[in-house]
Amino acid sequence: MVKKEKNDNDDKKEKNVVAALLEILSRSKSNVDICADFRAPSVSIEVEPYNKALAVLRNRGVRLRQITDITKDNLSFAKELMKLAEVRHLDGVKGNFMTSEKEYLAPVFLFQKENVTSQVIYSNVKEVVEQQKYLFETLWTKAIPAEQIIQELEEGIKPSVLEIIRNPIEIQNIFINLIKSSTKEIMIMIPTTNTIHRQADIGILQLLKKVATDNHVNIRILAPLNDYSVEQEIQNVLSCSSHSSLIQLRNIETSSATKSTIMITDRKKSLVTEINDDSKDTFIDALGFATYSNSRSTVLSYVSIFESFWLQTKMYRKVKETERMQKEFIDIAAHELRNPIQPILSLSQLLLSKTGNIEQYNELLDTVSRNAKRLNRLTEDLLDLTKIESQSLQLHIERFNLNHVILNVLDDIVLTTQFNGTKVQILYQPQDIFLEADKERIIQVISNLINNAFKFTKTDGGTISVNVEKEKTEGNDYGEGDNNQEVVISVKDTGTGIDPEILSRLFTRFATKSDTGTGLGLFISKRIVEAHGGKIWGENNSPEKGATFTFSLPLSKEKPSQATKTCELIQCC
Repeated sequence: MVKKEKNDNDDKKEKNVVAALLEILSRSKSNVDICADFRAPSVSIEVEPYNKALAVLRNRGVRLRQITDITKDNLSFAKELMKLAEVRHLDGVKGNFMTSEKEYLAPVFLFQKENVTSQVIYSNVKEVVEQQKYLFETLWTKAIPAEQIIQELEEGIKPSVLEIIRNPIEIQNIFINLIKSSTKEIMIMIPTTNTIHRQADIGILQLLKKVATDNHVNIRILAPLNDYSVEQEIQNVLSCSSHSSLIQLRNIETSSATKSTIMITDRKKSLVTEINDDSKDTFIDALGFATYSNSRSTVLSYVSIFESFWLQTKMYRKVKETERMQKEFIDIAAHELRNPIQPILSLSQLLLSKTGNIEQYNELLDTVSRNAKRLNRLTEDLLDLTKIESQSLQLHIERFNLNHVILNVLDDIVLTTQFNGTKVQILYQPQDIFLEADKERIIQVISNLINNAFKFTKTDGGTISVNVEKEKTEGNDYGEGDNNQEVVISVKDTGTGIDPEILSRLFTRFATKSDTGTGLGLFISKRIVEAHGGKIWGENNSPEKGATFTFSLPLSKEKPSQATKTCELIQCC
Protein backbone atom coordinates (compact mmCIF):
# COMPACT_ATOMS: atom_id res chain seq x y z
CA MET A 1 0.00 0.00 0.00
CA VAL A 2 1.40 3.33 -1.05
CA LYS A 3 0.71 6.32 1.16
CA LYS A 4 0.27 9.59 -0.68
CA GLU A 5 2.38 12.38 0.83
CA LYS A 6 0.75 15.77 1.17
CA ASN A 7 2.73 18.68 -0.25
CA ASP A 8 2.85 22.22 1.04
CA ASN A 9 0.34 23.34 -1.59
CA ASP A 10 -2.28 20.85 -0.24
CA ASP A 11 -1.72 22.11 3.32
CA LYS A 12 -2.20 25.65 2.16
CA LYS A 13 -5.45 24.81 0.40
CA GLU A 14 -6.80 22.93 3.42
CA LYS A 15 -5.95 25.81 5.71
CA ASN A 16 -7.74 28.16 3.35
CA VAL A 17 -10.84 25.95 3.37
CA VAL A 18 -10.88 25.79 7.16
CA ALA A 19 -10.36 29.50 7.36
CA ALA A 20 -13.21 30.13 4.93
CA LEU A 21 -15.52 27.83 6.91
CA LEU A 22 -14.69 29.49 10.21
CA GLU A 23 -15.02 32.95 8.70
CA ILE A 24 -18.56 32.17 7.51
CA LEU A 25 -19.46 30.95 10.99
CA SER A 26 -17.93 34.03 12.59
CA ARG A 27 -19.87 36.37 10.29
CA SER A 28 -23.22 34.69 11.05
CA LYS A 29 -25.50 36.81 13.20
CA SER A 30 -28.85 34.99 13.47
CA ASN A 31 -28.85 31.50 11.98
CA VAL A 32 -26.66 28.77 10.48
CA ASP A 33 -28.08 25.61 8.85
CA ILE A 34 -25.89 22.58 8.18
CA CYS A 35 -26.71 19.35 6.34
CA ALA A 36 -24.05 16.62 6.50
CA ASP A 37 -23.75 12.83 6.37
CA PHE A 38 -23.17 10.33 9.20
CA ARG A 39 -19.62 11.61 9.81
CA ALA A 40 -20.81 15.09 10.87
CA PRO A 41 -21.44 14.38 14.60
CA SER A 42 -17.90 13.07 15.20
CA VAL A 43 -16.31 15.90 13.18
CA SER A 44 -18.32 18.51 15.11
CA ILE A 45 -16.97 17.20 18.41
CA GLU A 46 -13.43 15.98 17.56
CA VAL A 47 -12.21 18.73 15.20
CA GLU A 48 -11.25 21.32 17.78
CA PRO A 49 -11.42 24.57 15.70
CA TYR A 50 -14.80 23.58 14.32
CA ASN A 51 -16.11 22.56 17.76
CA LYS A 52 -15.01 25.85 19.27
CA ALA A 53 -16.65 27.80 16.44
CA LEU A 54 -19.98 26.02 17.07
CA ALA A 55 -19.71 26.78 20.81
CA VAL A 56 -19.09 30.46 20.04
CA LEU A 57 -22.21 30.53 17.84
CA ARG A 58 -24.30 29.09 20.67
CA ASN A 59 -22.92 31.62 23.16
CA ARG A 60 -23.70 34.48 20.78
CA GLY A 61 -27.31 33.32 20.52
CA VAL A 62 -27.10 32.26 16.87
CA ARG A 63 -29.63 29.56 15.99
CA LEU A 64 -27.78 26.50 14.70
CA ARG A 65 -29.69 23.64 13.03
CA GLN A 66 -28.07 20.47 11.76
CA ILE A 67 -29.42 17.55 9.73
CA THR A 68 -27.41 14.33 9.82
CA ASP A 69 -27.67 10.55 9.74
CA ILE A 70 -27.60 9.32 13.37
CA THR A 71 -26.46 5.71 13.77
CA LYS A 72 -25.32 3.43 16.58
CA ASP A 73 -21.71 4.28 15.68
CA ASN A 74 -22.06 8.05 16.10
CA LEU A 75 -24.67 7.99 18.88
CA SER A 76 -22.41 9.44 21.60
CA PHE A 77 -21.21 12.25 19.30
CA ALA A 78 -24.80 13.05 18.32
CA LYS A 79 -25.71 13.51 21.98
CA GLU A 80 -22.81 15.96 22.42
CA LEU A 81 -23.76 17.81 19.24
CA MET A 82 -27.31 18.27 20.61
CA LYS A 83 -25.77 20.48 23.32
CA LEU A 84 -24.60 22.89 20.61
CA ALA A 85 -27.38 22.72 18.01
CA GLU A 86 -30.89 21.64 17.12
CA VAL A 87 -30.33 18.23 15.53
CA ARG A 88 -32.59 16.11 13.34
CA HIS A 89 -32.08 12.70 11.78
CA LEU A 90 -32.54 11.83 8.10
CA ASP A 91 -31.90 8.27 6.98
CA GLY A 92 -28.88 7.94 4.66
CA VAL A 93 -28.54 11.67 3.96
CA LYS A 94 -25.78 12.38 1.40
CA GLY A 95 -23.85 15.50 0.56
CA ASN A 96 -22.72 18.31 2.81
CA PHE A 97 -23.58 21.99 2.73
CA MET A 98 -23.99 24.97 5.01
CA THR A 99 -25.94 28.22 4.71
CA SER A 100 -25.89 31.38 6.78
CA GLU A 101 -27.88 34.56 6.24
CA LYS A 102 -26.04 35.50 3.04
CA GLU A 103 -23.52 32.73 2.29
CA TYR A 104 -23.42 29.15 1.07
CA LEU A 105 -20.55 26.63 1.39
CA ALA A 106 -20.42 22.98 0.25
CA PRO A 107 -17.35 20.77 0.72
CA VAL A 108 -17.30 17.98 -1.86
CA PHE A 109 -16.32 15.56 0.88
CA LEU A 110 -16.73 16.37 4.54
CA PHE A 111 -13.43 16.58 6.40
CA GLN A 112 -12.63 13.94 9.00
CA LYS A 113 -10.75 14.93 12.11
CA GLU A 114 -7.55 16.65 10.92
CA ASN A 115 -7.89 15.64 7.23
CA VAL A 116 -9.87 18.21 5.31
CA THR A 117 -10.69 18.26 1.61
CA SER A 118 -9.65 21.28 -0.38
CA GLN A 119 -12.54 21.02 -2.84
CA VAL A 120 -15.45 23.29 -1.93
CA ILE A 121 -18.22 25.26 -3.56
CA TYR A 122 -18.84 28.76 -2.22
CA SER A 123 -21.36 31.43 -3.16
CA ASN A 124 -22.80 34.63 -1.78
CA VAL A 125 -25.15 35.13 -4.71
CA LYS A 126 -28.60 35.74 -3.22
CA GLU A 127 -30.47 33.39 -5.59
CA VAL A 128 -28.05 30.51 -4.92
CA VAL A 129 -28.22 31.02 -1.16
CA GLU A 130 -32.04 31.13 -1.24
CA GLN A 131 -32.19 27.91 -3.27
CA GLN A 132 -30.02 26.08 -0.75
CA LYS A 133 -32.07 27.44 2.15
CA TYR A 134 -35.22 26.10 0.49
CA LEU A 135 -33.53 22.70 0.07
CA PHE A 136 -32.55 22.68 3.74
CA GLU A 137 -36.08 23.56 4.89
CA THR A 138 -37.49 20.74 2.77
CA LEU A 139 -35.09 18.24 4.32
CA TRP A 140 -35.66 19.66 7.82
CA THR A 141 -39.40 19.06 7.48
CA LYS A 142 -38.85 15.43 6.45
CA ALA A 143 -36.26 14.73 9.18
CA ILE A 144 -37.23 13.48 12.64
CA PRO A 145 -36.05 14.87 16.01
CA ALA A 146 -32.73 13.47 17.21
CA GLU A 147 -34.30 12.56 20.57
CA GLN A 148 -36.69 10.15 18.87
CA ILE A 149 -34.10 8.27 16.82
CA ILE A 150 -31.71 8.13 19.78
CA GLN A 151 -34.45 6.60 21.96
CA GLU A 152 -35.24 4.07 19.24
CA LEU A 153 -31.57 3.11 18.88
CA GLU A 154 -31.02 2.80 22.62
CA GLU A 155 -34.21 0.78 23.19
CA GLY A 156 -33.61 -1.45 20.20
CA ILE A 157 -36.64 -0.17 18.33
CA LYS A 158 -36.53 -0.72 14.61
CA PRO A 159 -36.02 2.61 12.80
CA SER A 160 -39.09 4.11 11.18
CA VAL A 161 -39.89 2.52 7.85
CA LEU A 162 -42.51 2.87 5.15
CA GLU A 163 -42.35 -0.24 3.02
CA ILE A 164 -44.36 -1.31 -0.02
CA ILE A 165 -44.82 -5.08 -0.23
CA ARG A 166 -45.97 -6.80 -3.42
CA ASN A 167 -45.56 -10.47 -2.52
CA PRO A 168 -49.05 -11.74 -1.44
CA ILE A 169 -47.62 -14.56 0.69
CA GLU A 170 -45.36 -12.10 2.52
CA ILE A 171 -48.33 -9.76 3.06
CA GLN A 172 -50.39 -12.59 4.58
CA ASN A 173 -47.53 -13.56 6.91
CA ILE A 174 -47.04 -9.95 8.06
CA PHE A 175 -50.82 -9.60 8.62
CA ILE A 176 -50.88 -12.70 10.84
CA ASN A 177 -47.65 -11.87 12.68
CA LEU A 178 -48.81 -8.34 13.52
CA ILE A 179 -51.93 -9.77 15.18
CA LYS A 180 -49.88 -12.37 17.09
CA SER A 181 -47.37 -9.78 18.35
CA SER A 182 -49.92 -7.23 19.54
CA THR A 183 -50.06 -6.65 23.29
CA LYS A 184 -52.62 -3.88 23.87
CA GLU A 185 -54.88 -2.94 20.99
CA ILE A 186 -55.85 -3.90 17.44
CA MET A 187 -57.95 -1.75 15.10
CA ILE A 188 -59.18 -3.28 11.82
CA MET A 189 -61.28 -1.63 9.12
CA ILE A 190 -62.57 -4.16 6.57
CA PRO A 191 -63.99 -2.76 3.30
CA THR A 192 -66.16 -5.59 1.90
CA THR A 193 -68.11 -8.66 2.98
CA ASN A 194 -65.97 -10.86 0.69
CA THR A 195 -62.89 -9.67 2.57
CA ILE A 196 -64.47 -10.86 5.82
CA HIS A 197 -65.07 -14.32 4.34
CA ARG A 198 -61.49 -14.55 3.02
CA GLN A 199 -60.02 -13.51 6.37
CA ALA A 200 -62.23 -16.03 8.17
CA ASP A 201 -61.01 -18.77 5.82
CA ILE A 202 -57.35 -18.26 6.83
CA GLY A 203 -58.23 -18.12 10.54
CA ILE A 204 -57.98 -14.37 11.17
CA LEU A 205 -61.16 -14.26 13.28
CA GLN A 206 -60.03 -17.21 15.37
CA LEU A 207 -56.63 -15.56 15.83
CA LEU A 208 -58.27 -12.31 16.99
CA LYS A 209 -60.29 -14.26 19.55
CA LYS A 210 -57.11 -15.98 20.75
CA VAL A 211 -55.10 -12.77 21.31
CA ALA A 212 -58.10 -11.21 23.09
CA THR A 213 -58.38 -14.25 25.37
CA ASP A 214 -54.68 -14.96 25.94
CA ASN A 215 -53.20 -11.44 25.93
CA HIS A 216 -56.25 -9.35 26.94
CA VAL A 217 -55.86 -7.30 23.77
CA ASN A 218 -58.64 -4.80 23.03
CA ILE A 219 -59.95 -5.33 19.51
CA ARG A 220 -62.17 -3.00 17.53
CA ILE A 221 -63.50 -4.01 14.12
CA LEU A 222 -65.26 -1.85 11.54
CA ALA A 223 -66.89 -3.96 8.84
CA PRO A 224 -69.94 -3.94 6.54
CA LEU A 225 -72.57 -5.90 8.48
CA ASN A 226 -75.62 -5.28 6.33
CA ASP A 227 -75.52 -8.94 5.33
CA TYR A 228 -76.98 -10.86 8.29
CA SER A 229 -74.97 -14.00 7.49
CA VAL A 230 -71.71 -12.03 7.65
CA GLU A 231 -72.55 -10.55 11.04
CA GLN A 232 -73.48 -14.00 12.32
CA GLU A 233 -70.23 -15.45 11.01
CA ILE A 234 -68.21 -12.89 12.96
CA GLN A 235 -70.37 -13.06 16.08
CA ASN A 236 -70.30 -16.87 16.17
CA VAL A 237 -66.52 -16.83 16.34
CA LEU A 238 -65.86 -13.80 18.51
CA SER A 239 -68.71 -14.20 21.01
CA CYS A 240 -67.35 -17.54 22.15
CA SER A 241 -64.35 -15.80 23.70
CA SER A 242 -64.20 -15.70 27.50
CA HIS A 243 -63.06 -12.10 27.04
CA SER A 244 -65.65 -11.18 24.42
CA SER A 245 -66.10 -7.77 26.09
CA LEU A 246 -62.65 -6.89 24.75
CA ILE A 247 -63.90 -7.31 21.18
CA GLN A 248 -66.13 -4.56 19.77
CA LEU A 249 -67.79 -4.75 16.37
CA ARG A 250 -69.49 -1.92 14.49
CA ASN A 251 -71.08 -1.61 11.09
CA ILE A 252 -69.55 0.59 8.42
CA GLU A 253 -71.26 1.36 5.13
CA THR A 254 -69.65 -0.30 2.10
CA SER A 255 -68.03 2.18 -0.27
CA SER A 256 -67.01 1.44 -3.82
CA ALA A 257 -64.12 3.88 -3.36
CA THR A 258 -62.70 2.00 -0.37
CA LYS A 259 -60.73 -1.07 -1.39
CA SER A 260 -58.24 -1.33 1.46
CA THR A 261 -58.08 -3.21 4.73
CA ILE A 262 -56.48 -1.01 7.38
CA MET A 263 -54.99 -2.65 10.48
CA ILE A 264 -53.20 -0.84 13.31
CA THR A 265 -51.59 -2.72 16.21
CA ASP A 266 -50.72 -1.11 19.54
CA ARG A 267 -50.80 2.28 17.78
CA LYS A 268 -47.23 1.55 16.66
CA LYS A 269 -47.55 -0.38 13.40
CA SER A 270 -49.89 -0.23 10.44
CA LEU A 271 -50.58 -2.49 7.48
CA VAL A 272 -52.79 -1.32 4.62
CA THR A 273 -53.63 -4.07 2.14
CA GLU A 274 -55.06 -3.12 -1.24
CA ILE A 275 -57.66 -5.38 -2.86
CA ASN A 276 -56.89 -6.12 -6.49
CA ASP A 277 -59.90 -8.36 -7.23
CA ASP A 278 -62.66 -8.64 -4.62
CA SER A 279 -64.32 -11.50 -6.51
CA LYS A 280 -61.46 -13.91 -5.75
CA ASP A 281 -62.06 -16.65 -3.20
CA THR A 282 -58.70 -16.69 -1.41
CA PHE A 283 -56.91 -14.06 0.64
CA ILE A 284 -53.74 -14.25 -1.47
CA ASP A 285 -55.46 -14.17 -4.87
CA ALA A 286 -57.47 -11.07 -3.99
CA LEU A 287 -54.47 -9.01 -2.85
CA GLY A 288 -52.78 -6.29 -4.83
CA PHE A 289 -50.02 -4.77 -2.69
CA ALA A 290 -49.60 -3.63 0.90
CA THR A 291 -48.00 -0.72 2.72
CA TYR A 292 -46.33 -1.45 6.07
CA SER A 293 -45.10 1.26 8.42
CA ASN A 294 -43.93 1.78 11.96
CA SER A 295 -43.50 5.50 11.42
CA ARG A 296 -45.26 7.34 14.22
CA SER A 297 -46.74 10.01 11.96
CA THR A 298 -47.99 7.45 9.43
CA VAL A 299 -49.48 5.13 12.04
CA LEU A 300 -51.19 7.95 13.92
CA SER A 301 -52.71 9.22 10.67
CA TYR A 302 -54.37 5.81 10.21
CA VAL A 303 -55.43 5.82 13.86
CA SER A 304 -57.10 9.17 13.24
CA ILE A 305 -58.92 7.78 10.19
CA PHE A 306 -60.13 4.74 12.15
CA GLU A 307 -61.27 6.81 15.15
CA SER A 308 -63.18 9.15 12.84
CA PHE A 309 -65.07 6.26 11.28
CA TRP A 310 -65.62 4.69 14.73
CA LEU A 311 -67.15 7.91 16.04
CA GLN A 312 -69.17 8.29 12.87
CA THR A 313 -70.73 4.85 13.32
CA LYS A 314 -71.64 5.72 16.92
CA MET A 315 -73.35 8.92 15.79
CA TYR A 316 -75.05 7.01 12.97
CA ARG A 317 -76.45 4.50 15.46
CA LYS A 318 -77.76 7.34 17.64
CA VAL A 319 -79.49 8.92 14.65
CA LYS A 320 -81.05 5.56 13.73
CA GLU A 321 -82.16 5.04 17.34
CA THR A 322 -83.70 8.51 17.41
CA GLU A 323 -85.51 7.83 14.16
CA ARG A 324 -86.79 4.52 15.54
CA MET A 325 -88.01 6.19 18.75
CA GLN A 326 -89.72 8.96 16.78
CA LYS A 327 -91.48 6.41 14.59
CA GLU A 328 -92.58 4.43 17.64
CA PHE A 329 -93.87 7.62 19.25
CA ILE A 330 -95.82 8.63 16.15
CA ASP A 331 -97.38 5.16 15.99
CA ILE A 332 -98.20 5.18 19.71
CA ALA A 333 -99.51 8.76 19.68
CA ALA A 334 -101.72 8.05 16.65
CA HIS A 335 -103.06 4.95 18.38
CA GLU A 336 -103.61 6.73 21.69
CA LEU A 337 -105.33 9.67 20.06
CA ARG A 338 -107.58 7.52 17.84
CA ASN A 339 -108.78 5.27 20.68
CA PRO A 340 -110.45 7.93 22.87
CA ILE A 341 -111.54 10.17 20.00
CA GLN A 342 -113.64 7.47 18.31
CA PRO A 343 -115.95 6.71 21.28
CA ILE A 344 -116.23 10.42 22.10
CA LEU A 345 -117.42 11.19 18.57
CA SER A 346 -119.73 8.20 18.17
CA LEU A 347 -121.33 8.42 21.64
CA SER A 348 -121.72 12.18 21.37
CA GLN A 349 -123.65 11.69 18.13
CA LEU A 350 -125.75 8.99 19.78
CA LEU A 351 -126.56 11.18 22.80
CA LEU A 352 -127.53 14.07 20.56
CA SER A 353 -130.10 11.86 18.89
CA LYS A 354 -131.70 10.82 22.23
CA THR A 355 -134.54 12.51 24.09
CA GLY A 356 -135.90 12.20 27.60
CA ASN A 357 -134.28 11.93 31.03
CA ILE A 358 -130.49 12.27 30.72
CA GLU A 359 -129.87 10.02 33.77
CA GLN A 360 -130.69 6.95 31.70
CA TYR A 361 -127.60 7.74 29.61
CA ASN A 362 -125.12 7.89 32.52
CA GLU A 363 -123.18 4.88 31.27
CA LEU A 364 -122.67 6.50 27.88
CA LEU A 365 -121.67 9.78 29.52
CA ASP A 366 -119.15 7.95 31.73
CA THR A 367 -117.53 6.46 28.64
CA VAL A 368 -117.32 9.89 27.00
CA SER A 369 -115.89 11.43 30.16
CA ARG A 370 -113.34 8.64 30.65
CA ASN A 371 -112.06 8.91 27.09
CA ALA A 372 -111.98 12.69 27.24
CA LYS A 373 -109.83 12.49 30.38
CA ARG A 374 -107.57 9.97 28.66
CA LEU A 375 -107.17 12.33 25.73
CA ASN A 376 -106.48 15.20 28.13
CA ARG A 377 -103.75 13.20 29.90
CA LEU A 378 -102.06 12.50 26.58
CA THR A 379 -102.19 16.18 25.67
CA GLU A 380 -100.76 17.16 29.08
CA ASP A 381 -97.92 14.65 28.67
CA LEU A 382 -97.02 16.08 25.28
CA LEU A 383 -97.09 19.62 26.68
CA ASP A 384 -94.92 18.60 29.62
CA LEU A 385 -92.43 16.96 27.25
CA THR A 386 -92.20 20.17 25.26
CA LYS A 387 -91.66 22.23 28.41
CA ILE A 388 -88.99 19.87 29.72
CA GLU A 389 -87.11 19.93 26.41
CA SER A 390 -87.19 23.74 26.41
CA GLN A 391 -86.33 23.89 30.16
CA SER A 392 -89.40 25.99 30.85
CA LEU A 393 -91.47 23.71 33.12
CA GLN A 394 -92.09 25.54 36.39
CA LEU A 395 -92.64 24.31 39.94
CA HIS A 396 -95.07 26.09 42.26
CA ILE A 397 -93.91 25.29 45.78
CA GLU A 398 -96.45 25.02 48.61
CA ARG A 399 -96.86 23.16 51.89
CA PHE A 400 -99.29 20.21 51.87
CA ASN A 401 -100.03 16.89 53.56
CA LEU A 402 -98.62 14.05 51.47
CA ASN A 403 -101.10 11.63 53.06
CA HIS A 404 -104.05 13.54 51.58
CA VAL A 405 -102.47 13.44 48.13
CA ILE A 406 -101.98 9.65 48.20
CA LEU A 407 -105.49 9.00 49.50
CA ASN A 408 -107.02 11.16 46.77
CA VAL A 409 -105.03 9.36 44.06
CA LEU A 410 -106.13 5.98 45.44
CA ASP A 411 -109.77 7.12 45.57
CA ASP A 412 -109.60 8.19 41.93
CA ILE A 413 -108.38 4.73 40.92
CA VAL A 414 -110.77 2.72 43.11
CA LEU A 415 -113.80 4.71 41.92
CA THR A 416 -113.10 4.07 38.23
CA THR A 417 -115.15 1.50 36.34
CA GLN A 418 -111.91 -0.21 35.32
CA PHE A 419 -111.20 -1.09 38.97
CA ASN A 420 -114.62 -2.66 39.52
CA GLY A 421 -114.57 -6.40 39.05
CA THR A 422 -110.77 -6.74 39.28
CA LYS A 423 -108.98 -8.85 41.88
CA VAL A 424 -106.53 -6.10 42.78
CA GLN A 425 -105.98 -5.23 46.45
CA ILE A 426 -104.44 -1.90 47.39
CA LEU A 427 -102.55 -1.64 50.69
CA TYR A 428 -101.66 1.68 52.29
CA GLN A 429 -101.05 2.71 55.91
CA PRO A 430 -101.99 6.42 56.18
CA GLN A 431 -99.64 8.76 58.05
CA ASP A 432 -99.40 12.54 58.03
CA ILE A 433 -96.21 13.88 56.44
CA PHE A 434 -96.01 17.52 55.44
CA LEU A 435 -94.01 18.41 52.39
CA GLU A 436 -92.90 21.58 50.64
CA ALA A 437 -93.18 20.91 46.92
CA ASP A 438 -95.30 21.44 43.83
CA LYS A 439 -98.46 19.63 44.91
CA GLU A 440 -99.90 19.10 41.44
CA ARG A 441 -96.60 17.73 40.10
CA ILE A 442 -96.22 15.32 43.03
CA ILE A 443 -99.80 14.16 42.43
CA GLN A 444 -98.78 13.59 38.80
CA VAL A 445 -95.80 11.41 39.83
CA ILE A 446 -97.71 9.35 42.42
CA SER A 447 -100.70 8.91 40.11
CA ASN A 448 -98.43 7.74 37.28
CA LEU A 449 -96.69 5.13 39.46
CA ILE A 450 -99.92 3.75 40.97
CA ASN A 451 -101.73 3.70 37.62
CA ASN A 452 -98.78 1.83 36.07
CA ALA A 453 -98.89 -0.70 38.91
CA PHE A 454 -102.63 -1.18 38.40
CA LYS A 455 -102.25 -1.53 34.61
CA PHE A 456 -99.77 -4.42 34.95
CA THR A 457 -101.63 -6.11 37.82
CA LYS A 458 -105.32 -5.90 36.90
CA THR A 459 -105.39 -8.79 34.39
CA ASP A 460 -104.40 -11.61 36.77
CA GLY A 461 -105.08 -9.78 40.00
CA GLY A 462 -102.64 -9.15 42.82
CA THR A 463 -101.54 -6.58 45.37
CA ILE A 464 -100.40 -2.97 45.12
CA SER A 465 -98.61 -1.70 48.22
CA VAL A 466 -97.97 2.01 48.78
CA ASN A 467 -95.44 2.78 51.48
CA VAL A 468 -94.22 6.13 52.85
CA GLU A 469 -91.29 6.52 55.25
CA LYS A 470 -89.09 9.25 56.65
CA GLU A 471 -85.38 8.57 56.45
CA LYS A 472 -82.28 10.43 57.61
CA THR A 473 -79.87 11.24 54.81
CA GLU A 474 -76.16 10.44 55.09
CA GLY A 475 -73.86 13.42 55.61
CA ASN A 476 -70.55 14.05 53.88
CA ASP A 477 -67.04 13.64 55.35
CA TYR A 478 -67.35 17.02 57.07
CA GLY A 479 -70.59 16.14 58.84
CA GLU A 480 -72.70 18.33 56.61
CA GLY A 481 -76.21 17.03 55.99
CA ASP A 482 -76.24 14.60 58.95
CA ASN A 483 -79.53 16.00 60.29
CA ASN A 484 -81.34 16.24 56.96
CA GLN A 485 -84.37 14.09 56.33
CA GLU A 486 -86.13 12.85 53.23
CA VAL A 487 -89.44 11.15 52.53
CA VAL A 488 -89.32 7.92 50.53
CA ILE A 489 -92.44 6.83 48.64
CA SER A 490 -92.55 3.35 47.09
CA VAL A 491 -95.20 1.60 44.98
CA LYS A 492 -94.83 -2.19 44.88
CA ASP A 493 -96.99 -4.53 42.79
CA THR A 494 -97.22 -8.26 42.07
CA GLY A 495 -97.92 -7.83 38.36
CA THR A 496 -95.96 -8.80 35.27
CA GLY A 497 -92.86 -6.77 36.17
CA ILE A 498 -90.58 -4.64 33.99
CA ASP A 499 -89.79 -6.01 30.54
CA PRO A 500 -86.01 -6.72 30.36
CA GLU A 501 -85.85 -5.03 26.96
CA ILE A 502 -86.64 -1.60 28.41
CA LEU A 503 -85.17 -2.02 31.90
CA SER A 504 -81.95 -0.20 30.99
CA ARG A 505 -83.84 2.76 29.42
CA LEU A 506 -86.77 2.77 31.80
CA PHE A 507 -86.84 6.53 32.42
CA THR A 508 -86.10 7.64 28.85
CA ARG A 509 -88.55 9.05 26.33
CA PHE A 510 -91.04 6.63 24.79
CA ALA A 511 -89.82 3.61 26.77
CA THR A 512 -92.82 1.28 26.84
CA LYS A 513 -93.84 -2.26 25.93
CA SER A 514 -97.48 -1.68 26.82
CA ASP A 515 -100.31 -1.67 24.29
CA THR A 516 -101.48 1.60 25.81
CA GLY A 517 -99.53 4.65 26.90
CA THR A 518 -96.88 6.81 25.23
CA GLY A 519 -93.90 5.87 27.38
CA LEU A 520 -93.62 9.46 28.60
CA GLY A 521 -94.94 9.04 32.14
CA LEU A 522 -91.77 7.78 33.80
CA PHE A 523 -89.59 10.20 31.83
CA ILE A 524 -91.66 13.17 33.02
CA SER A 525 -91.84 11.79 36.58
CA LYS A 526 -88.06 11.51 36.72
CA ARG A 527 -87.59 15.13 35.66
CA ILE A 528 -90.15 16.34 38.21
CA VAL A 529 -88.56 14.40 41.07
CA GLU A 530 -85.05 15.54 40.14
CA ALA A 531 -86.21 19.16 39.92
CA HIS A 532 -87.27 18.83 43.59
CA GLY A 533 -83.78 17.54 44.50
CA GLY A 534 -84.92 13.93 44.77
CA LYS A 535 -84.22 10.61 43.07
CA ILE A 536 -86.38 7.95 41.42
CA TRP A 537 -85.62 4.35 40.52
CA GLY A 538 -87.36 1.12 39.56
CA GLU A 539 -86.56 -2.59 39.77
CA ASN A 540 -88.14 -6.00 39.40
CA ASN A 541 -89.01 -7.81 42.62
CA SER A 542 -86.81 -10.83 43.24
CA PRO A 543 -87.64 -13.61 43.84
CA GLU A 544 -91.22 -12.33 43.96
CA LYS A 545 -93.34 -11.25 41.01
CA GLY A 546 -93.91 -7.68 39.95
CA ALA A 547 -91.90 -4.49 40.29
CA THR A 548 -91.23 -1.70 42.76
CA PHE A 549 -90.87 1.99 41.91
CA THR A 550 -89.46 4.33 44.54
CA PHE A 551 -88.73 8.03 44.71
CA SER A 552 -87.35 10.27 47.44
CA LEU A 553 -87.87 13.94 48.20
CA PRO A 554 -85.94 16.11 50.69
CA LEU A 555 -87.76 17.42 53.77
CA SER A 556 -86.91 21.00 54.66
CA LYS A 557 -85.49 21.59 58.17
CA GLU A 558 -86.62 25.21 58.19
CA LYS A 559 -90.09 26.38 59.07
CA PRO A 560 -92.09 26.08 55.87
CA SER A 561 -93.43 29.18 54.16
CA GLN A 562 -97.09 29.41 53.21
CA ALA A 563 -96.27 31.49 50.14
CA THR A 564 -96.17 29.93 46.72
CA LYS A 565 -92.74 29.97 45.08
CA THR A 566 -91.78 29.45 41.47
CA CYS A 567 -88.56 27.81 40.31
CA GLU A 568 -87.32 26.69 36.93
CA LEU A 569 -87.07 22.99 36.18
CA ILE A 570 -83.55 22.34 34.98
CA GLN A 571 -83.25 19.58 32.42
CA CYS A 572 -81.01 16.77 33.61
CA CYS A 573 -79.06 14.91 30.96
